[in-house]
Amino acid sequence: MEKVALVKCDSYQISQVEEAIAHVFSFLGGIDTFIKPGMNVLIKPNLLMKKKPEEAATTHPSIVEAIAKKVVSLGANVIIADSPGVLKAEYHFRMNNTKDFSDLLVDICECVKPGISIMDAIEAMEGEGPSSGTPRHLGFILGSVNPYALDIAASRLIGLSSNQVFTIVRASERGLVSQLQQIEILGEDIESSSVKDFKLPVVFRDIQFFKSSVLKFLVNYLKPRPVFQYDRCTGCRDCANHCPPKVISFKDNRPVVDLKKCIRCFCCQELCLQKAVEIKKPWLTRKFFWHH
Repeated sequence: MEKVALVKCDSYQISQVEEAIAHVFSFLGGIDTFIKPGMNVLIKPNLLMKKKPEEAATTHPSIVEAIAKKVVSLGANVIIADSPGVLKAEYHFRMNNTKDFSDLLVDICECVKPGISIMDAIEAMEGEGPSSGTPRHLGFILGSVNPYALDIAASRLIGLSSNQVFTIVRASERGLVSQLQQIEILGEDIESSSVKDFKLPVVFRDIQFFKSSVLKFLVNYLKPRPVFQYDRCTGCRDCANHCPPKVISFKDNRPVVDLKKCIRCFCCQELCLQKAVEIKKPWLTRKFFWHH
C-alpha cells in the first residue's frame, strides 16, 4: 500500500519547517532510509520563474533549506537544480495535446524515479496557476515515495477529483498508483483537513467528437484562448520569446497571437510577470466543456 505523509506546518519559519520535514521523513521510514553518507543528492524545487516567495509560484526557500540541511547532516552532497525551460517549450510544441503531454510527464517521472517527493502546501495557489493565481494558506507539507499517490492526496486536500488530473489518470492507466481509498495517509486526517472552497483552475475537456476536417473551424472556436491585457503589458516580449510554436508577434509594442496556429499551451500566461495574459473561453465552451 502506498503511503503519503500529511504534516501540519503553519508558517515558513525555518524551525517549524525543519520539524515538519523531520515528521514527513519519519512517517516514511526515516531519512536514513533514503540518504546515505557520500551520496550525491539532487533537490529539485519548482523554479517556474522569477517570483518572490510570498507569491507562491515557486517552492519556498525554507523548504529547500530544511531538506538540504537534513541531507548534509547525514554526510551527503547536495545539488539544487531544476529543468531548463527551453526543453519544456520544445515538449509543448511537439506534444500539443493533453494526453500526449501528460504521458510525457509520466515518462519523465518514471525515467528519473525520484527517491522521495515532498510538496510545499503551506501556501498554495488557487485560481489561474501556475503563476497568475492567488496565494491560499493551507498549512501542510506532504511527502511520499510514490509521486502519483502524493498528487492524489494533494488533489483531495483541495477538493479536486483525481480524475481531473491528467497525469494521475495516465499513471493509473499504467498501474503506477492506486485510488485514494487504497493509499495510507499518515499524520493529519485528510478529510477534516480538506478545503471545501478552493478555487480551481478551469479544466478543458478534449472535444474528440468534433475532430473532423469539416468542423476544424468549430474546434478552434471552442478552444480557450490567451487574451492580452494591454493596460498591464510592459512590452517585455517574454511571451513571444518563449512561445513554443512562435505565433506571438508584436504590433505597436503590443503582443498579438495567431489563434489558428496557437497550440494552447498557455506558456505566455504562465510566464508573464505582469499577469497581463488571461485565458478566455467562448460561451458554448463554458456551458458544455468546462469544469470548475
